[in-house]
Amino acid sequence: VSNHEKQPIIQAMTIEHILPQKWEAYYGSQWRKECHNNVNLINEYVEHLGNKIVLARERNIRAAERDFPSKLRIYKDNKKASSKLTIELENFVETHKNSKKWTKKNIDKRTEEMIDVIIEYIRTGIEGGIA
Repeated sequence: VSNHEKQPIIQAMTIEHILPQKWEAYYGSQWRKECHNNVNLINEYVEHLGNKIVLARERNIRAAERDFPSKLRIYKDNKKASSKLTIELENFVETHKNSKKWTKKNIDKRTEEMIDVIIEYIRTGIEGGIA
């Protein structure tokens, strides 16, 4: 696929915060309890790599400011993503389909997993002569 062909797909994609930037409405009591009322810590978790997922723009708009089970239903129908992103999103939904909450532990685990993927991608590129 050429860069010209990728451009419309890339423009249609956005970064979704699973724990929303305005977390208080749906996540306030849970996250205040988990973080011992430390709002700065909660805001740090909002920006962690593991709290972000690539979504089609219209899905991101629909998912904004919703509870975790509602977000999962919206994520499940992300048609515009590339095949690799679709697989990652399907795996994410499958892993968390029975979850009612998005927690610090979830974000920490997902951050570690994403860092491993990035390191492997870089390693593969270097070994393959790409980087």
